[in-house]
Amino acid sequence: MQGTDKAQQGDDTPPLHDDPTGEKRLTWNVAVSWATQLLTIVIGFVMPRLIDENLGQTSLGIWDFGWAIVSYLSLVNFGLGSNSSYYVATYRAEGNTQRLNEALSSAHLVQVAISVIVVGATLSSYALLPSWLPDTVSEHVQDARMMVLFLGLSLTAQMLFDAYRGLLTGVHRWDVHNGINTLHYTLSAIGMVATLLNGLGLVALAVVYFLSTVIAEILRYFAARRYCPEARLRFRLANLPDLRRVTVFGMKNLIAMAGPMGIQQTVSVLITMRLGPVMLATFARPAALIRHMEVFILKFAFVIMPTTSSLKGMGRSDDLRTFSIEMSKVGWALAIPASIFLFVYGPQLIELWMGPDYVVADLMMLLAVAGGMTAANRPAYRILFGLDEHGPVSKASLVVYLTVLALGVPAMMLTDIGLIEAAVMYVIGDVIFNLIIVPLHLARVLGMTYSAYLWQVSHRAIAIGALSLVVLHLLSTIDFGNLAINIAVAAAVHGVFVLTLYWWFLLSDSLKTKLWSKTPFARSA
Repeated sequence: MQGTDKAQQGDDTPPLHDDPTGEKRLTWNVAVSWATQLLTIVIGFVMPRLIDENLGQTSLGIWDFGWAIVSYLSLVNFGLGSNSSYYVATYRAEGNTQRLNEALSSAHLVQVAISVIVVGATLSSYALLPSWLPDTVSEHVQDARMMVLFLGLSLTAQMLFDAYRGLLTGVHRWDVHNGINTLHYTLSAIGMVATLLNGLGLVALAVVYFLSTVIAEILRYFAARRYCPEARLRFRLANLPDLRRVTVFGMKNLIAMAGPMGIQQTVSVLITMRLGPVMLATFARPAALIRHMEVFILKFAFVIMPTTSSLKGMGRSDDLRTFSIEMSKVGWALAIPASIFLFVYGPQLIELWMGPDYVVADLMMLLAVAGGMTAANRPAYRILFGLDEHGPVSKASLVVYLTVLALGVPAMMLTDIGLIEAAVMYVIGDVIFNLIIVPLHLARVLGMTYSAYLWQVSHRAIAIGALSLVVLHLLSTIDFGNLAINIAVAAAVHGVFVLTLYWWFLLSDSLKTKLWSKTPFARSA
């Protein structure tokens, strides 16, 4: 049965929700998502340094290489489960429990099948891995194989429970979802640190990550049951029309996701094969800084996606247009200052973090510029996703990234490449897709021209960013006698400068009033 009239749902119809769009929880959900990401960043700084100090730069490169292989495996995932928040948000806003359960059960059935495929791909990677590593690291091959095996099984567990991830976020409980993620990261970090301090290697690190993943996904299952009790994931509720629908929806996501992920992991594998694991470890550190910046903005973008779906489901077209523009502005406001700080102080930050052997200044600056332009439009893409308008941009992304692969792979295999050339291949597709294709289509959906949309959402953030670039360059000429102090002073001055200008020239009056009302000064007045 594909659809059921709400009047026929009887006792299964959920009660009216005070906030079906999640707008009232938006600030809280974003705050919790960012707090979780801050923990991830801390762990992301600590673990590579510990691996480098305890196992060496070669082992760190192999660890990065193993994650590149596992990221390839994730491409078989349509993202149906986690992205089923679209269906949860839409049907829950309509009060249509029957359709919610049919769509979610269909997505869950596909995710189970995908999990089986991932197991097979993991075993294949285990068998083929020796042929992918250079002969210079032959003594590490068996550890690399076991590491990929357990990381692949971790990915399998995530995909198996992916529908419950979508269920939690679809009911706007990002706080619970990210709380479970926080527990996962904490358990894995504690276990990995203990593993390294006790003299164990890469295989033990992968086992710890696998066990913490299984614990987190089991908790996610029980949390989803708690916060959306009306949901019933039953294979008997799956039906051919919904299977077709959720698969097409997921394929749109896969096409857009496969491009950047395929490029990034291909570059990582080629660097390992052509330049060795040590150079991959060097390349991966500035790439990790950019990724942290992007994920920070993605955390915000993921939260607004179900709200977009709910507003669409309720037919609030004017509110949807305003919401889309304001959230796109936030993407630029977050990306510009972060990328400019990394452009100027990124090399010093890497030196403080990992040591001078990992510093390639030109590489850091190139990734910072490209990463800023890419990250700024992440919310715009998730808005398109929430509107189910991501199909055209996904098709366009396929052309862009396949062209990059077709030109880039032969160039990297047949010429003497360096890290800068690898970085160009790493970012060029993302810049074209996120700076041109995504805003162009969203502008059309909103009934605007590309130039009018881009100007409205970005010009103030860019102008303030240009001023902050001057300030940071002036600060970089001053030496306070200590690398950590140099970075801390620059971050503090830059933060105060940008926030002050944002308050006066970027925030709307209504948002200023809302933010001021939450301060202790307003309460005591």
